[in-house]
Amino acid sequence: MRSQSRVLHTALVSGLLIGLLTYAWIARSGSVSPDAIRRAALQQDWEAVVALTDALPVSGSEAERTMLLRAEALLEQQRFADSYQLLEGFTVSEVSAPDALLHLQARAAFETGRLDTAADLFVTNFRDEPNTLYTQNPGRLFLDTTRSSGLRGASVAWVGWGTQFLDANNNGREDLVVVNGHVDAHPEHEGGYAMPPQLFRSTAERTFDLHQARETGDFFAQTLVGRSVVRLDWNTDGRPDFAVSTLTSHARLATNTTHGAGRSLQIRLVGTQSARDAIGSQVSVHLNGQAQYRQLVAGDGYMASNERVLIFGTARHEVAERVQITWPSGRQSTFENLATDRQYTVIEPKDSRTPARIVVQ
Repeated sequence: MRSQSRVLHTALVSGLLIGLLTYAWIARSGSVSPDAIRRAALQQDWEAVVALTDALPVSGSEAERTMLLRAEALLEQQRFADSYQLLEGFTVSEVSAPDALLHLQARAAFETGRLDTAADLFVTNFRDEPNTLYTQNPGRLFLDTTRSSGLRGASVAWVGWGTQFLDANNNGREDLVVVNGHVDAHPEHEGGYAMPPQLFRSTAERTFDLHQARETGDFFAQTLVGRSVVRLDWNTDGRPDFAVSTLTSHARLATNTTHGAGRSLQIRLVGTQSARDAIGSQVSVHLNGQAQYRQLVAGDGYMASNERVLIFGTARHEVAERVQITWPSGRQSTFENLATDRQYTVIEPKDSRTPARIVVQ
């Protein structure tokens, strides 16, 4: 009984302190508004987010309802952060509706001059709902950057399915492939049953441009009832290819024949202390003061599992200054001055005294 009383007393004191802190936050912010909720979320002041959310009128403006949903998602982030690392901080899109989640694909972040190990997420959606790019920010908060990235307008007319990030020209920036197709062949559907696939090229300004079929090849000139997309390099020329499944016809294999593409470095991992397929490994490649990051994952989108090779576009660089691998076991392996335009198979060391083995393909 004495122990239970102590726990109850602690809970009451904690609740009182939270209430006082929340009151102080509201007083400091001056008003209950979406901006106040955003400031609280960015500072990870979750108690303030709760209080500010509760204070929003249910019949408020569209922006307030959006922030209400976003705050609820942020609270879910805090609750499940330790268990679900990939999905923590997930938010609703800027159109104020939860995403359809037809497909979700992770993208490795890339920043000049530093290694950013925060993966971004791309979600395809139903017609009249734009596909959504969530960019991960400090504090494990995902923000909807679809409009600023140039991805919103080109996707509204289609029903999106499989998608993959891949560096089509090996310039060090990942591009984006999306396949589309309706869920049935009802004659009243706008846009038809079969729909065109899309290729978005990334730019130096961290935006995406939709390339027309005449610039990207015959595959993008057709319409398909597209479903899944998987990434691979079937002809081992260092340029990433992809395969597509469809609902009403045979599968397609799109071979990357980009002229003037840059060099690449490919890493295949073999676990010994970790699982043999080394799922969960993190790899960084450093080139001339820049770093790229990839993580080997088991599921790569809607009904998709990519070739277990990580491809890094290295532009014109002939040597990667450093390649660092963090294995699921926690061990790390580092290699210096690896030649590009090669595929390397790296075998995890069996103990801390043994270096990793590396085999050039």
